[in-house]
Amino acid sequence: LVVNINMNINNKEIKFDKKIFIIADEIKDNHPEFKGKKWICDLLKEEFKTFFPNNYVENPYNADIIWYLASWNIRFVSKKCKNVKEWYNLLSSKKIIATFHHIDMEKYIEGQHDKILNFFKKYDTTYHSICNKTTKSLNQININNVKTLKLWSNNKNFFPIENKDYIRGKYNIPTNC
Repeated sequence: LVVNINMNINNKEIKFDKKIFIIADEIKDNHPEFKGKKWICDLLKEEFKTFFPNNYVENPYNADIIWYLASWNIRFVSKKCKNVKEWYNLLSSKKIIATFHHIDMEKYIEGQHDKILNFFKKYDTTYHSICNKTTKSLNQININNVKTLKLWSNNKNFFPIENKDYIRGKYNIPTNC
C-alpha cells in the first residue's frame, strides 16, 4: 500500500504527497435512524481530514487516490459528478484503494459479497486489509492484491509495553491472551 502519510513514526518523518478522496459510510448528521451519531468509518474519515489536511481533498477530480474506507459503500456517487456514468469514468481514471475490515465467510459463501468484489475488480484496485485475519480471508476468496496495514494509531495511547508480565499480573490477564 502506497499510503504512508506525513506523520512521525518512531521519530522518523514520513512524507506522502498524494491527494486522497475518502468514501466512508457518509451518514448524514440528520439521519433519523442514527440520531446524529457517526459510524466508525465516518469518524476515521474525520480523523484523517484533521490530521492529514494536506492529503485530503473534498473533490474526487483533484485526488490521486479514491479510498473506499467503507468498501461496502459501492453505491456512493460523488456530488461533483453529473451522474453514475461520470462517476464510474472518474473511478476508471484513478487509483482505487478498498479497505476491508473483515470478511464474513458465511456471507461470502451465500454470495452477499459478490457485488462488492465484482465492483472493485473493474478498477485499478489495491485491496487494503487492516489485519492478518482479513488478509487470509481475502486470499481464500482469490483476492491476491492485498496489502496488510494497520490504520494509524496515536502513539500517546498505543505504545510498546516493556514489562508485559507486570501488566498481566496487575490486571489479572491470562498469559494465553
